[in-house]
Amino acid sequence: MTARQGEIEDDRRVRAIKQSRFWEQRRKVHLLTGLPQCGCCGGGYAAVDRDYLASSAARKLGACTQRRAFRRGDLMALILVLLRDRVMQPAAVASFISAYGS
Repeated sequence: MTARQGEIEDDRRVRAIKQSRFWEQRRKVHLLTGLPQCGCCGGGYAAVDRDYLASSAARKLGACTQRRAFRRGDLMALILVLLRDRVMQPAAVASFISAYGS
């Protein structure tokens, strides 16, 4: 190791970074990670920026025509509203319980 590399290794900031072992920490998992699917191709949505999701088939493979990216927060809010208004209705819950309940 060169003298300069030794200086870098001995720097207190570098030691603190190495002690934190930041590379072993998991990324923040969002509420709907892995669940949204593209309405055009049925493929999954992937993060394209810190705050945006888009069809991974369109972005990575060019196999989908849905090129628009959506704000993660807006998409999550829309999905939660649809779940509340359409899925969690008393009649739908009763139907689910009668079909799959014990």
